[in-house]
Amino acid sequence: MYELHKTEQIYEKNIPNLKHESDGFIFTPVNYGYYPGRFELLLKWKPPELNTADFLFRIDYSKDQSGKTGKLYILSNNQEIPKGELFLDSSIDSKLFDGKIVECSWNPNANSWKLFRYRPDKDLPNGLSTFQRIEKSIRDWITINQLFDYIAKITNLK
Repeated sequence: MYELHKTEQIYEKNIPNLKHESDGFIFTPVNYGYYPGRFELLLKWKPPELNTADFLFRIDYSKDQSGKTGKLYILSNNQEIPKGELFLDSSIDSKLFDGKIVECSWNPNANSWKLFRYRPDKDLPNGLSTFQRIEKSIRDWITINQLFDYIAKITNLK
């Protein structure tokens, strides 16, 4: 556990030397540890391009006979809710992903989701509340420099 004002130092010196890939920071209140699952006092930050959502992918042959276009679904009350489309590159065999969970990142330039990776370890897409938090994080689009600036501002108040 590190003090908040050391975030930039950790990012620049420690994270590049990790043996595993790091996709962001988890901030917890001083007197609490890390609790897996939903913990309302926890703040997760990821670079905007690594904010991803898990979707159920279903090929949409009505739009594209090649099978390269699919619909993306999340779950709400055990019902599949459509949340966009995914256009797969011609080099990808979309049939391998049909009915499976895919992790997608938001591409603001194309205003669409793009495939980040296939998730064979997952059986279900994100639920509605999780997806809404991911959407908010994507809309906020907080860069690492904005995070550092904010931390500097609030830690200098003490």
